[in-house]
Amino acid sequence: MFESKPPHPSGVCGILVTYNPSKELGSNIASLSSMVPHVIIVDNNSVPEKLRWIGSIKSKRIEIFRNPRNLGIAAALNQGLRRAIELGYSWGITLDQDSRPAAGMVAQLCDAYAQTKDPERIAILAPRIFNRGLDKPTYYLRPRFGPFYERAYCDTGILESVSTVITSGSMLDLRIFQKLGGYREDFFMDFVDTEYCLRVLKSGYKIAVACEARLEHALGQRREVRVFGLRFYPTFHPPQRWYTISRNRIVMLRTYALRFPHWFTYEIVASLYTLARMLLAEDDRLAKLRAVWRGILDGLRGKIGQGP
Repeated sequence: MFESKPPHPSGVCGILVTYNPSKELGSNIASLSSMVPHVIIVDNNSVPEKLRWIGSIKSKRIEIFRNPRNLGIAAALNQGLRRAIELGYSWGITLDQDSRPAAGMVAQLCDAYAQTKDPERIAILAPRIFNRGLDKPTYYLRPRFGPFYERAYCDTGILESVSTVITSGSMLDLRIFQKLGGYREDFFMDFVDTEYCLRVLKSGYKIAVACEARLEHALGQRREVRVFGLRFYPTFHPPQRWYTISRNRIVMLRTYALRFPHWFTYEIVASLYTLARMLLAEDDRLAKLRAVWRGILDGLRGKIGQGP
């Protein structure tokens, strides 16, 4: 391993990927740019109206790149993070277009670094996630023994030995990012964050969550639905997302199931639950089931990329 540089807000670059964003993007960018010296926006070929609006954001601290087509979240993140490396930054913080960091989030992540065990092995520091519009806490996957896992609640202090975190709000050590080769671009979008996290752990590095750093996040069209008196929180993803989720899950299971048996157990349980939740609470179920089946077949064949 090589020596990592402790993070400081002045050495953190913000990276934000856009694709047909809503107007709330402006306030999300303002929140991020108040905490870091530079923000890189990578647009994945938004429609002209959205592109003009993104281009109207004028600031010396904001740099905008426009892709001629949608390259996927992984490729866009890699573009932004590699640009941050070119600019001399040691750490990069990635943000979804519909996520908003709470005041002081970046400074709190930086402060948490020194409080972790073996800080030089920390590859990712993540904030505590609050899902917008849902009265539902976020739990973090951690191993117990063998194929068993726990879903740990994060309240105060530092939560270590975390297996996976989402890309939004994650602060990455760019030296480790460069060494590991970045995000896997042929995944296009789904499981991009999980794959990188498991590769981080496989390489001997660590992931931690700073519980007092907060990020407001939205996942799809997620909202509460009651069925037979039970509460569910479906994502209402379109069939295309069900295809990539199912396809990339198969590739992930083939790659990491033996190396991380606790994650394998969790993923099987989670996939069955989300499928049942979709069948109980969502619309357009037949089309989504077909997309799931196509995704499984293509995953078994090793056919990946953007997809149909």
